Amino acid sequence: ARSVSPRVEIVADDGGEVLLDVSGLERLFGSPAGIASALQQRAERVGFPAAVGVADGRTTARIAAGVAARRGETILVAPGGDAAWLAPLPLAVLCRACDPAERKGRQGWDAAVDALARLGVSRCGELAAMSADEVASRLGRVAARMRTIAAGADASELRAAFEPHCYVEGTRLEYGIGSLEALLFLIRG
Repeated sequence: ARSVSPRVEIVADDGGEVLLDVSGLERLFGSPAGIASALQQRAERVGFPAAVGVADGRTTARIAAGVAARRGETILVAPGGDAAWLAPLPLAVLCRACDPAERKGRQGWDAAVDALARLGVSRCGELAAMSADEVASRLGRVAARMRTIAAGADASELRAAFEPHCYVEGTRLEYGIGSLEALLFLIRG
């Protein structure tokens, strides 16, 4: 992932899921499809099967990658088309896209899906069409977050984990060093 983008977020501790900021990379790879292709090729070259989803929003990209993994294809969501792409998907995809920090309250996500199902809402587009204020006041914070994601308005930022630079200095010798004095003379320079 770091060979494609300098801004990488490792979502799962086991390294199984990573998010990349691909904004501005079109100059290097040509298009979003070129970026996705480069990422997939580089992952496969080191032995990792990769499912790639590219979207405007962080959460929509995670959902697209999950759908891509099940379908065995790369998914490119058109710029500005997060809500339209999410609209036909079932609400359960929103539960699978919750962050590890939110998984502690996963029952809240499943309970919100159940409450919405009782209201006859089963697709992301149906949830996105509902009033944000009414969803928040009647169904709570989790349902309001789900509605924001379904509407393609998720503004959560990528939490990039930068790799610290490790500077190493070394030298190659044409001969071995037989004494500590010779080594200290070399290091002192």
